[in-house]
Amino acid sequence: MTDLYDRLTQVSKRDILFSRGWVFFIPSMLGLAARVCHGEAQAEIHFQQAIEIAASLNARPALGRSCLDYAHMIVDGGRAVSRPQARELAERAHTIFNELGMQPFAKQAKQLVDMLQRETPALWSLHDQKCRDLTQEEIEVVEAMISSDLYFAK
Repeated sequence: MTDLYDRLTQVSKRDILFSRGWVFFIPSMLGLAARVCHGEAQAEIHFQQAIEIAASLNARPALGRSCLDYAHMIVDGGRAVSRPQARELAERAHTIFNELGMQPFAKQAKQLVDMLQRETPALWSLHDQKCRDLTQEEIEVVEAMISSDLYFAK
């Protein structure tokens, strides 16, 4: 994967934005590859650049995909402070895909928006508190309690 990231970086330095054949938006692909090879901080830079470039070119499909991929990275990373940003990105992607009639991507974006809207700030803070000492099962129980409509008596 590092080899792919290096090749994409070289292509990007030549100001090539789209691939041939199966068309990919190179700046967004750099974000995906950077996430695997260099971590989220580097990937974030690439995704922000991808969004900026796609918006400036009015390359709406590339803009939608970049927003959606960036939102997924934020959610997968578990950083609660960034959850509102992920929701904004997913909403932007959903709007773009709907307007363009790209229904499979619109559905993916809508699912992410719906998931993020159901979550509560209390659930986000649970992830932020670095509950690494809890088992996955314990985290799921706490998440279910926080997100349920049940009320517990003392």
